[in-house]
Amino acid sequence: MPQHLKERLVGAAVLILIAVIFIPIFLTGPVDDKSITKTNIPERQIRKFDSKIIPIIKDVSPGTQINDGFELLEKLPIPDNKKNVKSRLEAELISTEESSFKKLKSDKIVKDKQVGQASWVVQIGTFSSKDNADKLIIRLRKLDFTAFVQPLEENNEVVYRVRVGPELLRTDADALLKKIKENTKLDGMVLNYP
Repeated sequence: MPQHLKERLVGAAVLILIAVIFIPIFLTGPVDDKSITKTNIPERQIRKFDSKIIPIIKDVSPGTQINDGFELLEKLPIPDNKKNVKSRLEAELISTEESSFKKLKSDKIVKDKQVGQASWVVQIGTFSSKDNADKLIIRLRKLDFTAFVQPLEENNEVVYRVRVGPELLRTDADALLKKIKENTKLDGMVLNYP
């Protein structure tokens, strides 16, 4: 391609770029100022603060009356049923203490060291039907096992876990599993509880 043709093409490209940049400016006219000039927020009100200094009265004795603008209209008598209420409350308290003491005596005594420790259970099965879980619970309780059902929601469905225990020691839970296998021919697994 000859040199002068190249120069003409470059010149034409430069003129087209200048036209693309400046022609829209001339055709659209001046740009509107889009900044906010007025608001609908009211002016800030200036409030005067009235301060009052309350004098401290130093020479006040217990017998001195202070005029604070209030008058004592009348003294209301205190009802005499205070003794009756007190005796009723004492009787209720004593009866609840006695009943809770009897309840504590009947429950198993838990040593302080056992409270809050992890325990172990033997899980015998998981059932989708509560009836099947209850039947197994009845069967296990007839054999003197401490069995219970623990409902659990999985995938928007409730399943019922049949568990025996809990035992404080893993070795006791393993022995319980062995005893369950011998008596019921059911296989289970030892799990941490709760």
